[in-house]
Amino acid sequence: MSESAVNQTRVTTLVPNPLYRKLETAARRRGVSIASIVRESLELNTLLLDEEAADAKVLIEHPDGRMERIVRR
Repeated sequence: MSESAVNQTRVTTLVPNPLYRKLETAARRRGVSIASIVRESLELNTLLLDEEAADAKVLIEHPDGRMERIVRR
């Protein structure tokens, strides 16, 4: 067994069809697999959770220069 396989765990989950279609669309737009999109999404969510725990504000700067704060529940 390769070392990379040793450091991985397989996860299987059910997602609603509309969410799966969003995963497909994101994967197609980025030119990557759905598994890559799921991994990136989990990494981004972890980053946001860590920043929120540190009382950081998460902002998006729109192309027109407008700033929008992202507030999650």
